[in-house]
Amino acid sequence: MNSLLSNSATVKTVKKICSWGKQGFLFSLSEKLKKIHAVSYTKSIYCNFCNVPNRALTSVYGRFCARVSALFSSFAPAYTSSLFYRSCMAVSKFIKNIVLKSKVGVFLKHLTFRRLIIIAFTLSVFEDYFFRNIVKISFVASIWDEFIILAAFGYLVCRRASSSLPKISRVTPVDGYLLLFFGVGFFLMCVISPYPYIAFAGYRAVVEYMVWFFLMIRLVDNDGDFMTFFYTIIFLSLGMALHGIYQYIIAVPIPSGWVSHTEAGVRTRVFSIIGSPNILGSFFVLTAPMTASLAYYYKDIRIKIAAWCAVFLMCLSLLFTFSRGAWIGMAIAVFIFALFIDRRLIALMAAGASGALLLVPSIANRITYLFTADYVTASMTGGRMVRW
Repeated sequence: MNSLLSNSATVKTVKKICSWGKQGFLFSLSEKLKKIHAVSYTKSIYCNFCNVPNRALTSVYGRFCARVSALFSSFAPAYTSSLFYRSCMAVSKFIKNIVLKSKVGVFLKHLTFRRLIIIAFTLSVFEDYFFRNIVKISFVASIWDEFIILAAFGYLVCRRASSSLPKISRVTPVDGYLLLFFGVGFFLMCVISPYPYIAFAGYRAVVEYMVWFFLMIRLVDNDGDFMTFFYTIIFLSLGMALHGIYQYIIAVPIPSGWVSHTEAGVRTRVFSIIGSPNILGSFFVLTAPMTASLAYYYKDIRIKIAAWCAVFLMCLSLLFTFSRGAWIGMAIAVFIFALFIDRRLIALMAAGASGALLLVPSIANRITYLFTADYVTASMTGGRMVRW
């Protein structure tokens, strides 16, 4: 069987194409870039940057964090011997024994409270959509994210006070700059804002996501915690990809401003639960390479097939967003990924893009619209050209 396959016309053709690829321009370009990068000034700057000693632990902020940690640790004996702590541990043990004997116990065995917080953070897009559009309770929709932040902070404080694990410092050089940004933003909001409520809503929208940096870098303790985050965001992306494909099939209604009247054939643009095609496309630019990495990491052929199928669905939904910026971002991401991991993906991407342009007129029209006078006029009016 092996001899028949190796001597077949198909295998010979594939080998010939691969040999042409190794002699082609892209292959030679990537090899030259690798050689140039090895001795480049950019690499030396990067290496010097990485070799700079971390002064965060000896800074004023680092010493402050160490003192706070020592303060919490000093309360540990009294906290662990308190009636409240012993009652919580007894209730937790009772519930744990019940859960582990149930059918879902195998799944919940490794699902700690810390990982529940990580999952809740990762699914924040879905949770926001659920509370605002399905439950439709305005009070819950406005405070659920702050509740998760308080739960994460409370968990970290209690763990710092009661845990017997080594106190590993999580201070990073980025912390000080983010705190400075928080402080300056709060000062400007208080000094020059004529409408405090609107200003606070904007400040909260900017700062709240940065607060999660402080929490997540202290919540993730091991590979299991990180993989919990990794797989959750992939499954979330896969669900939104399927939802986006469904929206394209049913031709979900969209605002008229999303598509110009001169673009023929674009009957809809998918947005899933996010509400914006451009943001949805950017999300797939992030998660599709993450999913593709699983196909190269695992040896099991079933996981490889599942990963590639998920990548295909994400790319298909990305295509249906008709977001030109996301298309360009995905092309750059695939090129960089292929350059260092698997150069065959460059040919696959080129073939897929060519096929989409030839077989789907709406995509070709969306691309060619970039080179028309109408697009320049619309971009200048809406401020897009200025942002670029």
